[in-house]
Amino acid sequence: MTHHAHRRHFCLALAALAASGPLRAQSLFTRPIELVVPFAPGGLVDVIGRLSADTLSKELGQSVVVKNVPGAGGNIGYSRLAKAPADGYTLGLVGGGLFINTVIRPSGFDAVKSFRPIGHLGSQAFVLFVNPTRIAATTLADVRSLISKEPERYTYSSGGIGASSHVLMEYLKATQNLQIVHVPYNGQGPAINAVFSGEVDMTLQTVTGAEDLLRTGRLKPLAVTGTTRMKLFPDVPTFGELGVQDMEVVGWSGLVAPAGLPEPQTAKLVDAWNRSISHPELQRALETRSVEVKLMTQQEFARSMQKDKGFWERALAKTGIKAV
Repeated sequence: MTHHAHRRHFCLALAALAASGPLRAQSLFTRPIELVVPFAPGGLVDVIGRLSADTLSKELGQSVVVKNVPGAGGNIGYSRLAKAPADGYTLGLVGGGLFINTVIRPSGFDAVKSFRPIGHLGSQAFVLFVNPTRIAATTLADVRSLISKEPERYTYSSGGIGASSHVLMEYLKATQNLQIVHVPYNGQGPAINAVFSGEVDMTLQTVTGAEDLLRTGRLKPLAVTGTTRMKLFPDVPTFGELGVQDMEVVGWSGLVAPAGLPEPQTAKLVDAWNRSISHPELQRALETRSVEVKLMTQQEFARSMQKDKGFWERALAKTGIKAV
């Protein structure tokens, strides 16, 4: 074979290899993928799941179908995901509630070891809201002063026993020596509505579902969690700015797969997920719901999950909250 023939053969082989790359990547997923959302349809996690499933489908060239698996505070869905085959055809949208549940409602899986992180999606700070018609407070210092003068008079709402809004407020109470009466509701929506309607004085939760209510002036934000102020409330200080330590935790959502997912499928999903959350339509939809999209590497997301796990375990140990 001549030199030119060798060269032509080599170039053809390279071209064939390059052309086969996308084909091999696509062939990793040859049937629809199930995205487990561990809550009922209609809530924020469900909405986020459906929006992200749509953009992920476009990036993978394969259908991603949302499967709502509610119950036990999300544990039924988490358990289904943990027990699924590690083949990339079952994924899950998870958040910080995963770490609360594995402490107060053990279900035979490990919040970290049972899953392989794929990618972060977005986050929301928790906000301390008060109803100014019920409590004459314009600052966190005002709240402290009023409560110290009349312990047990003031009330706060949560989304239920063991909800993040419950655990976080009890942690704030324990670390700041605040005596406030807990009034649990069945979900975040009813809890924020209870403050708006004047049934209770305050709540500490994400802003989702309260956007329209904020315009009425009957929900006043006094402080936010996280390390930076919220875009929605640029004039509202963080707890850290007010001298309250260990309140950097935020609500978040991210994509995980069952532990043991092979590297080729993992790499493909990480790449597709990071491209999917960069879609302008997804970012606009999340922004209207006060979710701040933040791209992380897979390693950064894994470290973030570990840090979040540490906070919720610390908060649960401090408060002694148990499931009912």
